[in-house]
Amino acid sequence: MPAERFVITERPKNSPLLPDDTIYIVRLPPATTTTPPPTPPPLGIQPGSGVAPDSDGWFA
Repeated sequence: MPAERFVITERPKNSPLLPDDTIYIVRLPPATTTTPPPTPPPLGIQPGSGVAPDSDGWFA
């Protein structure tokens, strides 16, 4: 279960119904994604790709 997120905010400037000098804690909905995106493969030549540098170091 994802952890709950909270944000601390001040009183809205144009809201006369809320008292001044009050800090409000607003509950946020849980994050939509609970798992991080998969990490991309490292840059460079992957083993078994069939690509090898030429004798001068450039790739074909």
